[in-house]
Amino acid sequence: MVGLDTDDSTEFLWGYAVPLQRYSENSTRDDMRRIDRAKLMLIDTPYTQKGRDSLKNKIKFLRNKGLIRKYGDMFKDDVRDVRDVITDFLVKVLEHVKGQLVVFEKFTDNWKVEIVITVPTAWSSNSSRILGSCMEAAMAATRFGSLKNGAIDNLFIIPEPEAAATWMLGNDHEVVVRLYLVPSA
Repeated sequence: MVGLDTDDSTEFLWGYAVPLQRYSENSTRDDMRRIDRAKLMLIDTPYTQKGRDSLKNKIKFLRNKGLIRKYGDMFKDDVRDVRDVITDFLVKVLEHVKGQLVVFEKFTDNWKVEIVITVPTAWSSNSSRILGSCMEAAMAATRFGSLKNGAIDNLFIIPEPEAAATWMLGNDHEVVVRLYLVPSA
C-alpha cells in the first residue's frame, strides 16, 4: 500500500506521476503545490492571462513555503523564478530520456545528441531564448548533450508549423489528402 501523500510530502513529482498522485485515494496534497503548463509564463497574450495569473499565484505560494527558489526581491516577480520551474521540469525529462536510452539503446556519453524543441508560432524570440537557456541549464545538469565553449551547438528551436512541414518533407511517408464535401442544409 502506498503511504499517505499530504502537504508535508517532500517527493518531487513530474510527468505521469502527477495525475496518479492527483487522483489517488491516499492523496490530500494541495492543488497549489502542482505547477502545470509553466510555459504559459512565456506567452504574454490575453488568451493566456488567466493561466499566467494562476501560475504566478502557485509560484508565489511555493516560494513562500520555501519549496522553490526565489531570486531578487521577495515581493517582485523575477523571470528567473519561471526559468527555474521550467528548468527543473526539463531536468526530469532529460534524466528520464537519458535513462531510457541507456537501458534500451546502450547509450553512452560519447553519443552525439541533438535536441529539437518546437514552440508555438505566437512565441516571441525572447520567449524562445528563455526556453533555450532553460534547456541549456538542464543539459548541463544532466550531462545530456554537449555544451562547447559555454554554448549549445546541438539545440534547435523551431516553430511548430515549420517542424511539421520539415518532418513531412524529410520522410518518405505516403501523404493522403481527403476532401469531404458536406452539402449545406
